[in-house]
Amino acid sequence: MNHTQLAPASSFKRCAAYLIDLLIILIPAGVSLWFIQAHLFKPLPLVGWLTLSAVGLITLAYTLILAAQNASTGQTVGKRLLGIRTLRAESLKPGDFSDAYARGFSFFIGLLGLGIAPLRMLLKNRKQPESESWPHRSGNTRVLDIRSGKDPLNVEKKFYPAYPEEWAAPSPGPSAIYPPVAPAWSAAYQEPPTVKPLTAARMTESNHQEVAKKRRRAGHWKAAGQGLLTLLTAVGTIAAVVFAAHALNPQMPTPHDEHEVLASSLSQKLPISGYNGQGFPGYSTEAEWKYSVSPQAKVFSTSQNVFSFDNRTLSILSTETGKEMTKVPLKESVEVSAQTTYGGQPGIYWSIGDTAYGWKNSTGKKEPFSDKIPAGAQPYAAGSELLFASKDKAKDQYKAWRFTEKGFQEMTVPAGFIPGSVSGENLLSYTSAGDIKLTGKDGQEISAYPLSSPKDSLPFAGIVSTGDQRTVALWSPYPDSTADSTPVVIAFYAADTGNLLSYIETTRERISAYPELTWGPDGTTAMYAGYLFDVESGKATVDLLAQETKPISVIGEGALGESTLGNVYVTSSQVSSISGVSPLLANQDMAIVKTHSNSIEKYAK
Repeated sequence: MNHTQLAPASSFKRCAAYLIDLLIILIPAGVSLWFIQAHLFKPLPLVGWLTLSAVGLITLAYTLILAAQNASTGQTVGKRLLGIRTLRAESLKPGDFSDAYARGFSFFIGLLGLGIAPLRMLLKNRKQPESESWPHRSGNTRVLDIRSGKDPLNVEKKFYPAYPEEWAAPSPGPSAIYPPVAPAWSAAYQEPPTVKPLTAARMTESNHQEVAKKRRRAGHWKAAGQGLLTLLTAVGTIAAVVFAAHALNPQMPTPHDEHEVLASSLSQKLPISGYNGQGFPGYSTEAEWKYSVSPQAKVFSTSQNVFSFDNRTLSILSTETGKEMTKVPLKESVEVSAQTTYGGQPGIYWSIGDTAYGWKNSTGKKEPFSDKIPAGAQPYAAGSELLFASKDKAKDQYKAWRFTEKGFQEMTVPAGFIPGSVSGENLLSYTSAGDIKLTGKDGQEISAYPLSSPKDSLPFAGIVSTGDQRTVALWSPYPDSTADSTPVVIAFYAADTGNLLSYIETTRERISAYPELTWGPDGTTAMYAGYLFDVESGKATVDLLAQETKPISVIGEGALGESTLGNVYVTSSQVSSISGVSPLLANQDMAIVKTHSNSIEKYAK
């Protein structure tokens, strides 16, 4: 090492110093960003944004500290650890804030070019160590290696002997002294003065070099200590801000028990799936078959058949082949039509005047079965089968019927109960107080039970619907309140046992906005109050309003709705734009859609 000449810093030391300075702030800032994103944006996003701003200010303060260190000593923590120093090119003195920010701004501009400029700077420095890069030329500075060369701010002192007689090289002593020294017997003789022995240790050149080495070694340890202190300060400051924000952040609500679904857990935006206009999202883009209908056609689909009411004709297609199985002429316009099941087989129901008609797959080309609708009976689509009901106001008693191949069959409704849904020969009825009764043929009681409150002994607020072996009820601390902010709990129960399956707390406002519960045609999903529910578990799976979607209907495992994207199909995993098509059926095997060009098309999974 030559400490008498200036030595330019190598590319390795420059890069390592930059990296150390970056890591001191990037490590705690990166960890804090992960923590903030994971824990501080819920339930109040404002807490997360404020904490992010605080971390950003700390990072800015760190850059100011680096600039101050450069302005005072020409060294940051990284430069001190690597033994390099940035000084003004002419005076070899530390620069100021303007120099530091001129270099930093120039380097940042270079990064905008995909990092090409810094790479060129690195290669040039390796080939021409004496030539400074443009950031240092813009700041009129140079980077010196003060361990391999001279440190202009700390010039090592040269060694000078402590005693004058040691300054010159040894020479022969005098051969004679004039005047001569008087002999001891002479009267002129004088005793020589007594010289005290030297008490101070003599400093040799080797001693001086050893002291200089110790001083440099102490400087290295001091640099390491300052680096560690800076790192601990950055980590401690950011950690203090983040943990203080976490302590002040309201805790996310937790489910009351294993049955509860928190509305806040459904508020996260779902990913949006692209749509190329072909097929249906998640299915093949090539149609297996197509069938044209008129713009006025009313179309339904089950897993076995497609039904098209078009120009007073019911066309029934096979979903497997797309071919017509039969055509049924209609004498008049259809007033009511709905998908349903007959004896477990999917089919279609329609009415003209006071006559009900039905068709199922086993009917084939035979005439649809029909019967006269009982006086006052109204169809009630609750679940997979249609229930017809009427009320005798004089007796305050309900009547109920199911429609089969043999016509309308009356079912016995327990006194004081309201018919809710039918499954085969079993009728599920309820009271306004929340009592449930399941009866079989001729009104024989199968089971009876009161619905239990899902939590905190809430008052009963009414039955929403029964169907698909499920009962849906409302509970609220203020059951008679109509205020929008009134808390209301939606609870799903197993219809045969009354066991609670799941519940979610919402508001009266949502229930008033979407008061009708819609059961999916295949019985797997239901939609109510802007939520999509899984019928088997009773759990709410999607908050359609949180996805900025206006609910329309339930199709397969998802819901059809409208949003700013146009028509969308929402499942528990994604939102799919489906502008141009209307889904009629979507299950694990296929999708049946009606296109904007009035074509019925089938797409395989």
